[in-house]
Amino acid sequence: MSEQLANNEQLERPGNTVFAKVDIPIDVRLTFTDRGDQHGLWLHGKAIGDQIGTSENQVIRIANFLGIPREQNSEGLLVYPPYAQAVINEELQWRESYHQLPPRIRMSTIVERTGRSYVWTAKTVQELGVSPVRSELESGRVIELYAKGVLKELRQINMAVPMDDGWYNLRQLVEYTGADREWIENRLTSGERRRSAITGKIYDYYPPESLQIVLREIADKPQPGGEWLTAYAISMRVDRSENWIRNQLEAHASLAVMRLDDNAVARPHYSPQIVRLLQQESDRRHALPEKADYLSLKEVARKLGHASLWAATRINELGISPEERIDKKGRPNYYYSPTILSVLTSYEASRQADSTDPLLESLFCLGSLKSQLRANQAVARTLRSIDRQAGQDQLQILARQRKLIYQNITRQLKRHEVIINQADQLPKFITGENDPE
Repeated sequence: MSEQLANNEQLERPGNTVFAKVDIPIDVRLTFTDRGDQHGLWLHGKAIGDQIGTSENQVIRIANFLGIPREQNSEGLLVYPPYAQAVINEELQWRESYHQLPPRIRMSTIVERTGRSYVWTAKTVQELGVSPVRSELESGRVIELYAKGVLKELRQINMAVPMDDGWYNLRQLVEYTGADREWIENRLTSGERRRSAITGKIYDYYPPESLQIVLREIADKPQPGGEWLTAYAISMRVDRSENWIRNQLEAHASLAVMRLDDNAVARPHYSPQIVRLLQQESDRRHALPEKADYLSLKEVARKLGHASLWAATRINELGISPEERIDKKGRPNYYYSPTILSVLTSYEASRQADSTDPLLESLFCLGSLKSQLRANQAVARTLRSIDRQAGQDQLQILARQRKLIYQNITRQLKRHEVIINQADQLPKFITGENDPE
């Protein structure tokens, strides 16, 4: 097998619907979780369920499955450790996505769900001894389908090696610091085998503090600036004000290195890569159109006499994407075309003409908000994985949007609770009677 499993892992055969117990350490599982679910709170099972949109019983079942212990707090409640929410939510989302698949799936679906390359996936499936079944479509075309249980085996193989999760490999350390590869290796302890979130390949990775260790070593002995530039020199190169350059460099402050400028004075210098990033960001902003009569989400809601939650929910339902533009101060943000006002007005009128049950509408609204949150978090993860220091403006915008979504989810959960309390009888999918054992 291309990647050997740990001795204590027992792979279940494709088609088996039981989720086999696999001893993946919690710290490894955490590298596969969403940072939005990570916090420092000890929470009761119901509180975790409310946060991730599931029942307390489901939380308890998955926690027991993963071997997550509970402890009694000062108030006598049984609470789970801070890491529990992230790990339980990751397992829950995996199970839900798995159960939604048909019994047999195409190789393209396996590749998509595994998150690895087509070559690696096809090769590993073959090594596992999983053979496809040929099926003929109505068009006469013959396709190959695999038992979806192979996804469980591939997931276990993936989770046998932790994700990079903020760790650096040697190539990244060389790129971020400009130091020699061998020089860096001599100043760090042995690396740990981890998987790249970008390529899926396994390399030696070093802890997040390794970057600062290397930078401190460089800073201890100032050297001529060379191709590295000060903020003032960058402003001359990029043709932006020094104030604008310094504002942009705040996101890269940890990468500054003390070097000697042309006057032999030690000042913070920045690598050619950062200079290129600033030049690209300057060019990108110059190319952005002005806001003009475009509207922010808050402006759309205000003009239609509704809250931002109302507007965000319907915009998401319609699949309307905002456009990045700059305001009068040259700051980039996301705005909607003024035509959105008539589109939302017409859409709301059609909704009123064919209104749905309040409980189902509330559930749909919650699902929509959580979809927005997952999409936001996915974009943020992609930006961080490409370059943790680049795209800070976009990350800040995403963070603000994420905060608004969290607030909207909280308000909608309260509204949903009121609707449930007012219902004479709840369907089984609300009471949890159909939850899988």
